[in-house]
Amino acid sequence: MIDTIQKKVIYFDDKFTTISNHLENNQTELFETIGKELEFIQNQDIKNVWTVVEGDEEDKLYVIPGFQVVNIVGYLFTEEQWTEEDKDIDYLY
Repeated sequence: MIDTIQKKVIYFDDKFTTISNHLENNQTELFETIGKELEFIQNQDIKNVWTVVEGDEEDKLYVIPGFQVVNIVGYLFTEEQWTEEDKDIDYLY
């Protein structure tokens, strides 16, 4: 018998405070995956960086701690740092 782990699902904004993208005149909280925006994110503490990714269902976006390389929509930068526990939670964007 295989044990399955049920992940908790939480809306990202209910737990974390994002920092506006100052490179886009604070019009968005999402940072692009190229150019100056990527460079800015790469120079931040990894514990404040999140990756927004597309889920299996087209209309769902998830937020994952740190840098990811698959199905990337963009990056978020937060005031609060993520913890190891956050890796076990599905955050909806």
